[in-house]
Amino acid sequence: MIRSPYLLIGDPFLCEEKRRELIASLQKEFGQELAVGVHRAEDVSLETLLSEARTLPFLACAQLFCLRDAGRFTKGELELWSTYFQSPSTHTIFLFEAESLEKNHPLFGWARKSGRVFSLQPEREKVVSDFIRRKLGESQKKITAEALELLESRVGDSFVF
Repeated sequence: MIRSPYLLIGDPFLCEEKRRELIASLQKEFGQELAVGVHRAEDVSLETLLSEARTLPFLACAQLFCLRDAGRFTKGELELWSTYFQSPSTHTIFLFEAESLEKNHPLFGWARKSGRVFSLQPEREKVVSDFIRRKLGESQKKITAEALELLESRVGDSFVF
């Protein structure tokens, strides 16, 4: 049984990390036949997206749509979502991401029903350190503990170098 939607709220970096973790977990559950799409909410036509949600892609056993900046849906779009979640597709999962949302936002209600709300707030030192280590790892580089400490002190909580 597919439980949808997921809602990630908080720091964009932590939301991205949690999204990757959830995708990996869902791929273990469904296999590589899970179709995954990541979009910014304002970049996709909601009508098209909901139409695609009702139709499973060829050779896929399930599909996951990740929508960043989900707090920007208009009132009309939220009404379309409300209609969809009254009778959601059994093979489609939605994952919404937002930096912040009001507690009475409809996305909270829909995600609470499935028990899939994640509030992701940074622990400043850990986030900066993890970000730097991940970027260095992607480049196959190493750094000494002293150099990492100096870099963290100079960067602060800003990731713009």
